[in-house]
This record gives sequence, structure tokens and C-alpha cells, in this order.
Amino acid sequence: MIQWTWGLPQNLAGVFVYLFQKKENRGSSYRCAKLAFWNRLDSMSLGMFLFIGKGEGIRIIKHEYGHSIQSMILGPFYLIVVGIPSLLWCHVPFLAASWKRGKVSYFSKYPESWADRLGYADKEEV
Repeated sequence: MIQWTWGLPQNLAGVFVYLFQKKENRGSSYRCAKLAFWNRLDSMSLGMFLFIGKGEGIRIIKHEYGHSIQSMILGPFYLIVVGIPSLLWCHVPFLAASWKRGKVSYFSKYPESWADRLGYADKEEV
């Protein structure tokens, strides 16, 4: 219950996307998060809901789960502290240019590196 209420803004957004977006498969779970695969290239986490892009595997599931842990830690501050910086790093052309050209790893910068550590995305087994 605390996971739902402490992260209420992102969980409400997550349940809305989970119910109304086009998805290839939903109903699965990973640890304490709901998992949905969708027919998009990008992946995202909104509280307890993980949306995994086309062709992605366990590494991205673990990474997105790391964002869910960030949500549990930060609660209502998650969208400001993690969500906005993550969206900017991913979608603003002059920010995304460096990782899209391979100059740096997408996962090398905050908050992505923190999500990797929390979700053990950089580890073979957990």
C-alpha cells in the first residue's frame, strides 16, 4: 500500500498508460512491478508500471525496475528529480545527440546510472 500512495502521481500516470495504451502483452510482473510490453522502441517506468519497448530484454527490464525503486525512494518527488531529467536526456536533441552518436552511454548519466545500480541492470544474475 505504501508503494502505491507514496508514489501516487507516477502510479496514477502508470495505471492510466497501462490501461489505455496499445500493448503487445500485459499482465506479467517483474518483482513488485507490473510489466507491459508495447510496440514502441522506447521503454519507461511510471511507479509500479514498467513499459518495455519492442525487442528489449532483461537488461532494460532491470533498468526500468531501477526507476521503480527510485520512485519508492523519492515518492512524490520522483517525477521532478528523475522523470523530467530522464525525459530530457532521452528526447531533447542536443542532449540526446552525444549518446545517439555513441560518444557516451545512455546509461552513464544521472538518473540512468542510478537506475542501473538499483535494478542490478549491469549484473548477470541477481
